[in-house]
Amino acid sequence: MNRKGFTLIELLIVVVIIGILAAIAIPKFANTKEKAYLASMKSDLRNLITRKRRTSPTPSSTATRSRGWGHLQSVDGQHGADHRPYGGWLDG
Repeated sequence: MNRKGFTLIELLIVVVIIGILAAIAIPKFANTKEKAYLASMKSDLRNLITRKRRTSPTPSSTATRSRGWGHLQSVDGQHGADHRPYGGWLDG
């Protein structure tokens, strides 16, 4: 007799092996998901701190910002329509 196919025992053995492998792998993936979540939170906190430091005024920049537009003068030294900041970085 030349039979093709698998017996019920062979199929059950394969299903049991797949179940054992899944039981081993699933906790490792759950742990990986938790680690990724924590890494994402740490990264978000670092980005928040960096953004806060960039937007918070420092003591030296507070004095500069408090002057408003008063630090702009025209070429002849008088306040007027031709405003350019000191240092001439807009001089053409």
